[in-house]
Amino acid sequence: MGTQFPNFPTSGKNAKILMNTSEGVKSNSLAMTLQASYTYKGKLYTNRVYKLGTNKTLINMRPEVAPRIDIDGVLAGGDITPNAAVDKVDVSGGIILVDGAQVPVTAATLEFNVRPTGSNKAWVAILTSKAGVLSISKGTDGASLATTYGAGAGEKPLIGATDILLGYVQLSGSTSAIVVNSDIEVTDREFAGLDYHILPNIGGVILPDALLACHTDGKTRPVKFTGYTLDTVLSEIPTGKSFKITASSSSQTEETFSGSYSTSSISGWTFSYEQLASDTKALDNVYKREGHCGIRCTWPNGFYMQTVGTIVPDLSVDVGAFNKISVSGSCGDMPSRSDEI
Repeated sequence: MGTQFPNFPTSGKNAKILMNTSEGVKSNSLAMTLQASYTYKGKLYTNRVYKLGTNKTLINMRPEVAPRIDIDGVLAGGDITPNAAVDKVDVSGGIILVDGAQVPVTAATLEFNVRPTGSNKAWVAILTSKAGVLSISKGTDGASLATTYGAGAGEKPLIGATDILLGYVQLSGSTSAIVVNSDIEVTDREFAGLDYHILPNIGGVILPDALLACHTDGKTRPVKFTGYTLDTVLSEIPTGKSFKITASSSSQTEETFSGSYSTSSISGWTFSYEQLASDTKALDNVYKREGHCGIRCTWPNGFYMQTVGTIVPDLSVDVGAFNKISVSGSCGDMPSRSDEI
């Protein structure tokens, strides 16, 4: 946790306004860190939020440099079917998505050279490397099959950190046998094209569902970020005079025979600030970046709120007064706070 919101009244003296001076620092296929639990907008998410980490908490959302989230997976094909010979399955050719690029998977017949001992059972993982090479990985024998992942008896075996899971085949007993359809399970298949929602003001992303923890050390497949972050290119506007961060609400009211019912919620955020006309960061972001920017408003004690968004500057020149720039903008998402990032 960062600096807390002030717990006693102060003036605005020594407050700061910071704004980006460039597109930011680019990351390529950077693995994000899974948050076991994370609360966002009052809702707790379990194993669904991934973050970039320190100094990567403001994501540049300008369309020309829009971020990309890659979750490698199966795009098409790779079907697992029984083979006419014992202890074998056929895997059809297919396409996987790796770092946003399509990679072909060559069809192959895979053989199970090691069966469970005695009357034990075991799972065998059917997987492909990110280069499109098919292989298998046998799990630990057990008296029965488990639905969990790991090295325990009867568990589904973990696969490599960057491998992609196509499915599992169950083997029963030490005697060679022809694999049948009921032995093949593909409900765990790791598909590509998953939905996600970027959280630009915390440097994060929310997935609609938790990914399978079926990889090395019980981790999920990587969630990778390619794009620009603005944290390290924020610079103070030294002639800043004031700032304001405002939440807007929407409400709905219905009149009934017995009375009225209403509900309201936060529908968006805006920000504004004033500065003397001796710093061009706001103008640069309008002329060079179509008004897209990142801004951090810092209280005198160091607490801050930050957001990416778009701005509209208002330049004024008056006789007998310092020339100034008034800037207003809309937040790309709920502003984040230094005590919660």
